[in-house]
Amino acid sequence: MKLRLLLIAIFIGTMGLFAQDPDTLDVPPLYTDWEGNPNQPALAHYIVADTLENGERKNPNRVYRLERYKDAQNQGIYVLDYGMDIDFSLRLVAEEGDGRPPLIVPEYTSTGGVLGYHFKLIGDSDTHVFKNIFFQRVNLDRAFTSDFLKGILFDGDSLRVEVEGCVFNAFTGNALQFTGQHNSIFIKDCVFRNGEWPSLPWIGQQNYFGNGNRIDTLVFTNNTYFNNNSYWLLHEGHVADYVVFEHNTIMTSAIDALHMRLLVNANIRSNLFYGYAAYGDTDHARTSGSWYEADGDSLAIISLDALGRIASNWGDVEENRTINVTHNAYYTPQALQDYYADYANYDPPHSDVDPVTAPLWMNLRTQSMFDDDAGYPYLIEEANLAEVDPQFADTEMDTWVTGAVAQYCRDLRETSTTDGWGTSVHRNYDAYLGDDICTGIQWPLPEGALEITNAAMLTAGHDGLPIGNLNWDPASRAKYRAPYEPPLGIKEFGEDYTPEFKLYPNPVRDMLTIHAPERIESVEVYSITGAKQILQTVSGDSTVQIDLSALSEGIYLVRLSTSRGTATELFMKH
Repeated sequence: MKLRLLLIAIFIGTMGLFAQDPDTLDVPPLYTDWEGNPNQPALAHYIVADTLENGERKNPNRVYRLERYKDAQNQGIYVLDYGMDIDFSLRLVAEEGDGRPPLIVPEYTSTGGVLGYHFKLIGDSDTHVFKNIFFQRVNLDRAFTSDFLKGILFDGDSLRVEVEGCVFNAFTGNALQFTGQHNSIFIKDCVFRNGEWPSLPWIGQQNYFGNGNRIDTLVFTNNTYFNNNSYWLLHEGHVADYVVFEHNTIMTSAIDALHMRLLVNANIRSNLFYGYAAYGDTDHARTSGSWYEADGDSLAIISLDALGRIASNWGDVEENRTINVTHNAYYTPQALQDYYADYANYDPPHSDVDPVTAPLWMNLRTQSMFDDDAGYPYLIEEANLAEVDPQFADTEMDTWVTGAVAQYCRDLRETSTTDGWGTSVHRNYDAYLGDDICTGIQWPLPEGALEITNAAMLTAGHDGLPIGNLNWDPASRAKYRAPYEPPLGIKEFGEDYTPEFKLYPNPVRDMLTIHAPERIESVEVYSITGAKQILQTVSGDSTVQIDLSALSEGIYLVRLSTSRGTATELFMKH
């Protein structure tokens, strides 16, 4: 009874906390400074000045609301003339409306240099929110930034980061970079575009999650990767506890984009990989310790690895890894098929370049893990569509992007030096359409949301929805139910030991998955009033699924029992 009352009280208190409306500050693009100088960049000034005399923030929950494009005199352009180091929660959102989102663009520094980053967020345990913001990496007075420059750097530990509906354009470094530990990251409905470099395919990264940094949660849904070079998701050296990579579209990459091999619990579902890792695989790349596959295996779209020494800190986590790779589709457009065919017997001018082959769906190492039912009983790969053309509705966009990346690969192969550098040109889609890539970018974006017309793919997702990013179809997007990190978790501590366990998705519709570090004996589900709804005994598995389809919508508690103790958490049924 005490536990039930405590949970109810905490739940009501937490809901009240979320119901509060933090003070919102409207930020104009320009302001007149204290010396009377007009037309000064306002964004950094408003954020820095929003403090009390003692240096504390006026409102720790402050939301900064930026203006959208309205007309030629009110373009909603926010200039940053220095990279901001911030040690508090930062929340930037766009005002409501249909105009192009607020454009944050870097400018030259006072000494004539270029900004290395937009924002560096250095505090721990903060909550950062970016919603409907257009981050531009191109300076206002130059065609393209030919430096390894970045966007937002998250350097703190135990962060909660929400990035929704944002655009990241022309980032040659990392658009988003996370270097802290135990972060929970939610990125949805974003576009990462034109992140390329004319002389090296490995530059143009978009999301970097560190080397040796443990990720608690990464939910990455309904995003688009468009006409970039390098890694979309790059994480090495440590585990990612809970990852959802779902309903995303990769529209060409020069090298491997999904570079996360140490997943523990993950759903990789309903994604479209189109023209993936276009530069291709070579014997040299497999044996040179490159960024492709350092252990000598073949380049692949889906690539996993054993946890190795990391597993010693997790007991029997290796055999309990739960990874679903289902209902994805991949396709090699004709321009890349021709490139691979022409270079299949390539006689290179240098020993570091040799015959090129297309990337595999899974390499031998990864496939052997999925085939090993004894060692990896919860690794599932099924219902994926091989070499199925999505038939994009915008054929001009499709032709130009795939043709441009194929030509880019050919140029680099022909001019590559012994250190891997070659010569090509920028392939910016806005420039191809004749737009000013600094300020005149079309809105909505000229590539749209990559509408597909292949009938077989329109219902082939794991949820019966189209494969890939759903934002081109508002009706399908409205039906999508994304998984989220449990909003509230209260554990009942035993005298000696409380098992740590994960349950997902949360909120849940039908099937709830529970994973624990040891064998589960039973699972009980209670209503928030304490009435038992489900009792399910388990035959010693460490991962179990509970069918909740008979329950009505609401808040419930799940009580997990193992041979070593019990624990309780809340979840939401919708």
